[in-house]
Amino acid sequence: MTRLREAVAASGWVVVDGPGDAASTAGLTARGLPELVVLGLPAETGGALLHALGTRLAAGERLVDGEPVPGLLDGPPPVLVRVTAPVPAPATELYDDVVLRQLVWPDAEGRYPWHTGFAHDQPVLGPPPPPVSLAEAGTALPSWPLAEDPHTPVLTARPVAAGAPALLVLRDDDGGLRLLDGESDFDPSAAVEECLHDAVDRDPSLVAAVAAVEPGQAAERDAAGDPWTVADW
Repeated sequence: MTRLREAVAASGWVVVDGPGDAASTAGLTARGLPELVVLGLPAETGGALLHALGTRLAAGERLVDGEPVPGLLDGPPPVLVRVTAPVPAPATELYDDVVLRQLVWPDAEGRYPWHTGFAHDQPVLGPPPPPVSLAEAGTALPSWPLAEDPHTPVLTARPVAAGAPALLVLRDDDGGLRLLDGESDFDPSAAVEECLHDAVDRDPSLVAAVAAVEPGQAAERDAAGDPWTVADW
């Protein structure tokens, strides 16, 4: 603990690896900020995320619990969760009153640990944020992850609109999007026209495909949960 105190005194705040697969900060409390913790990632990865986020907070950026934290990951963003469970964070040995926030990361499909299908080992140390519909979020919240307006119209095959996974995402030469099941023939006259946010609400994994395809390209996968492959069509 003496070495930690010396490191914090020298640098202002530091990122500490461990115990286990945890990484956390120590020293942000003295700046009136919450300490940060991340679980389930290799030490180098988790430490890099906390260093980047801690630097932003120390520079004056303010974030809201439960809302996506932009600019940390290339794919779907992590969120901050208020820690209510006991956690052996080194900062608690330095200060009497420590407020902790857990940086909760999503999988490649945009699912968090409280979503069905999340298969990684990442305990959540506090209550998950209430679900926010992207339809309600619109363009006002940073939770919308795409460059397109959330109300961009898309043509969706009826099986996909009914809940079947989209396995093929086409972007026309003019930029229009089609969401197909990859099995049945696509009939534009029988397709459902919906807002892009409706499709993303139904299947967050579409974010990766829509973000990747350029005009004249298609993103395809064999099954829900598989990675997307992009090619010209």
